[in-house]
Amino acid sequence: MTSIDGCARPDGPPDAARGETRLAFLDMMKSLRAMLDGLTAAVPSDADIAVLAGQFRDIGERLSRYAVPEAEQWAGRFFDIPGRGQAMAPPIAFDELAEGRARARVTLGRFYVGGGAAHGGVVALVLDEFLGRLLNSDADRPVRTAYLHVNFRKLTPIETELTLTGRLDRRDGRKFFLSGELSAGHLVVADAEGLFVAPREG
Repeated sequence: MTSIDGCARPDGPPDAARGETRLAFLDMMKSLRAMLDGLTAAVPSDADIAVLAGQFRDIGERLSRYAVPEAEQWAGRFFDIPGRGQAMAPPIAFDELAEGRARARVTLGRFYVGGGAAHGGVVALVLDEFLGRLLNSDADRPVRTAYLHVNFRKLTPIETELTLTGRLDRRDGRKFFLSGELSAGHLVVADAEGLFVAPREG
C-alpha cells in the first residue's frame, strides 16, 4: 500500500468544542459507529429500507448546513481519546505511547467485515493510523506516510479485541522508518513497515 496521506497533526478542536459540547459531539460519533455496525449486520424490511433512506438523506442535508473548511472541522481532531472523534478508522486505545514505542488495543465491528474477516484495506488503515499516531506524538513537526508495506499473515477477526505494537526503528533526517504488528491473542495477523516523512521547513 503506497500513499501520501493526511497524517499531519492539527492543533485540535477549538474552544467551542469543549465541555458539554465536546461530550455531545463525541457521543454523536459513537452513535454513528454503532449505526454503521448495525446497518452492515441488518437485512431490513422493504418498508424500513425506505424509511431509513429518507432519514439518512435528512441527516445528511441537516449536517451540510454546518459544513466548514477542513482546517476548522472537529472530526478527527480529538487526539486525547480513542478514535479521535471520527468514524472512518476504528477507535484505537493506546496503553503505551512514548519514546518511539507504542502498544494499543482495537476492536473491529461489523462495519469493517469483508468475507468473514476484517477487510484488508481496514487492516492497512488501522496500522497506518497507529504508526502515524506513534510518530506524531513525538515528532517535532507533523509527518506524512510516504509508503506502508503490509503483510497479511492471517485472517483478522472482527468483534474481537486485537493488540497493536509498534516502534520507531530509525530516523534519517526528515525520514522516519517504523514497523508494527497487529495480533489476535498470540497470533500475529498482520505486520507492516513504513516510511514517514516530515515536510521541508519553510
